[in-house]
Amino acid sequence: MSSKAIYDYIEDVLKDLININTTKFSNNETEAAKYLQEQCDLMGIECTLYEPFRGKGSLVATIKGWDKDSIILYCHLDTEEFIDVDAWNFSPNQSTCYLNRIYGRGAIDCKGLAAVWMGVMKTIVQDGIIPQKTIKLIAVSDEESGGEKGLGWLSDNTDHFKNIRLVLSEGGGFPLPTNDTIYFTVQTGERERIKIKKSDYNSNALDNINKIVIDEGIEVKAFNQNTKDYLSYLISDNTSKKQRIDIKNFNNLIFDCQKEATSIYQMPFVSINSMLTEDEIIEHVKTGPIKDLSGYLEIIQTQLFKFNSKYRILPFVTPGFSDNRYFRLKGIDTIGFFPLDVNNGVSGIHGINEYITSDSIEFSYELLHQIVKNIAF
Repeated sequence: MSSKAIYDYIEDVLKDLININTTKFSNNETEAAKYLQEQCDLMGIECTLYEPFRGKGSLVATIKGWDKDSIILYCHLDTEEFIDVDAWNFSPNQSTCYLNRIYGRGAIDCKGLAAVWMGVMKTIVQDGIIPQKTIKLIAVSDEESGGEKGLGWLSDNTDHFKNIRLVLSEGGGFPLPTNDTIYFTVQTGERERIKIKKSDYNSNALDNINKIVIDEGIEVKAFNQNTKDYLSYLISDNTSKKQRIDIKNFNNLIFDCQKEATSIYQMPFVSINSMLTEDEIIEHVKTGPIKDLSGYLEIIQTQLFKFNSKYRILPFVTPGFSDNRYFRLKGIDTIGFFPLDVNNGVSGIHGINEYITSDSIEFSYELLHQIVKNIAF
């Protein structure tokens, strides 16, 4: 299959997925899972659809390798709600192609990645070479609502979590241009959330221990020198332009003060628990340990260099939650990386006018395909 043909296939899959309403309260992920199942059946890929809760369908598609050890290509089928429909330039529940862009809810998060993974799976099947490692596409429901009815259920009730060597998932890949370098975020972990009672929020005590923890992050392999270089750029940059990742993202704590409670997002390699009592803590969401992913990160960096010598990975711990925590809590190596073209805006994720460019689709497919080949074959 030619490059253009595979790009067209990915775009067609994405448009079809966008046209299926799987917003988080629609309870309709099964329709999207069945669509992917049909695509897998056409390619002769073994797959199983699970629907433990009505409408909450998830799909696992498998290309068997010589080994039982597997790598997981993860995506989720549900999306955020449309939010303010009238503010969209195009209908969010229908794919619209305009100026080399595909608009619609889920174009990036996460139907874009689902479509790219389908392109990767299709290419591997058509190449006709059995991989060394088994490759599994896991496309799940319920991520936007916490994942309990999707990946959480699969984790507790199936054997698909056995023998996993690596998960390639969402959570990174956003381009961050600086003066002479373009960094691409790579999610190596997620912050833990500790929600405490508002009356017990001691701002002075917590502010006193809140500091930039770049060196600590490098030591545990959450960051690398590129991360430190990017932080130096942020500190030295005199412009007022808002950065997608700003300096506060490198502090060990981020505060979200609400009326009744304060949520504290802490780096997974630091802890404020000793400063709090059990009565003060309303909720503690853990995200799993930081692992040494250096070997995999080197593969990603090597492939990025082939596109542009100015491209660098930016290992990063993200502030929000994703399904990645289900893998990390089991000690499974997990990387969040869905690379986008440098000109692809990302403000539409969970907002309005979400879109992905054709350039992003082509770039992401080519890069992720090479990464999968390097790891699985």
